Amino acid sequence: MISKYYCVHCGGGMEFDSQDEGRETECPHCHQPISLIAPPAIRQKPPELILIILGEITVTSESVITPNGNIPLGQAQWLFDDASTVQTKMPAYAIVLAVVLSLLICILSMLFLLIKETTVSGYVNVIVQGGGVFFKTQIPVSNKHTIGTIKARFDQAQRLSIMSRG
Repeated sequence: MISKYYCVHCGGGMEFDSQDEGRETECPHCHQPISLIAPPAIRQKPPELILIILGEITVTSESVITPNGNIPLGQAQWLFDDASTVQTKMPAYAIVLAVVLSLLICILSMLFLLIKETTVSGYVNVIVQGGGVFFKTQIPVSNKHTIGTIKARFDQAQRLSIMSRG
């Protein structure tokens, strides 16, 4: 009888005669030494490859995994909501420098009052639903770069869902 085995190192599949079970051999894909004895779950199907992580949402090659349940990748519908705030203010050190230096250099010290500091705070909401499952995760953000990174991952997850539909 022919059995299917998936390499524990690379996930590559191979077929072997069930009489060879227990034999040491080399994986034809990654060339790592393997034993043809494996737990039944590994022999039947390789683990899903994790592609994207968005907070508590994990996107694999076949499904979207959330704490509320799994959604088939092709059924997932996505929503992105940026709930962060951006504030621009004059930092305290600029005011102190302007006041202290105004006694020495009047006009030039006032240039310190032009210094502005931008801060980002809040969170980004990522919502996924489908297959009877709804889940919303809030990811804290502290700068614009983090928001851009999360948005890029979100866009990639959305594209994967659309591509798996057709």
